[in-house]
Amino acid sequence: MNRSTTSPSARRTDPSGNGQGKADPFRLEPPRRRVQVPQLLIAVFLVAVSALVAVVLFSRVAAREPVLALAQPVERGQLITSSDLMVVYVATDDPIATLSSEAASGLVGLTAVADLGAGTILTPAHFVSRGLLDAGEGVVGLALSPGEYPTPLLAPGDRVDVVLTDPVPVGAGGAAADAVVASAEVFDVAELGMQGDRFVSLRMDAEAASEVARAAAAGRVRLVLVADPGVDG
Repeated sequence: MNRSTTSPSARRTDPSGNGQGKADPFRLEPPRRRVQVPQLLIAVFLVAVSALVAVVLFSRVAAREPVLALAQPVERGQLITSSDLMVVYVATDDPIATLSSEAASGLVGLTAVADLGAGTILTPAHFVSRGLLDAGEGVVGLALSPGEYPTPLLAPGDRVDVVLTDPVPVGAGGAAADAVVASAEVFDVAELGMQGDRFVSLRMDAEAASEVARAAAAGRVRLVLVADPGVDG
């Protein structure tokens, strides 16, 4: 017995049985994108602001000048050599009295007034000139304990008054007089042991240096930190 076969398409008839094929279903097309002008303007504005910020930051980085810094640590009282110096770049609006790279030759031979670490941005206050003695000058050394010198930060170039703290009686009445040397220059400072003792060398008139040496041998002296007479207040 023969079975008639029909294609699947032939079976797809509408419910009305009129034999017509079923219509294709309705297709939904995605909505078209509409450009939103406010958001586009905001995006353009943000890009412009970002570009402006980048330009400002770049200009600030570029506005730097070469200054001197330490290439290696130096100790207080150490003479500066050219190998101790290097050039770094800092912002021009930094509120620091820096030294330009052209000042390197003028620093060689000066003395550091404090212990300074590598990378320290140098200023004129970090150094003092310690040349050879002039005619008629002398240097006297004093071994002092804490309290006999004015500050642990005492450094070459400072000015001190030298005062005899154990007065020597003079005359029959037993009156006392203080031996004072005014405005002596600190020539060098070195630590003595671990108890805060200092060996302080003072530069002054040779005759005054002899008096201070005798005073130190006869009693105890104290140093009083004073302003440099050559610096206006």
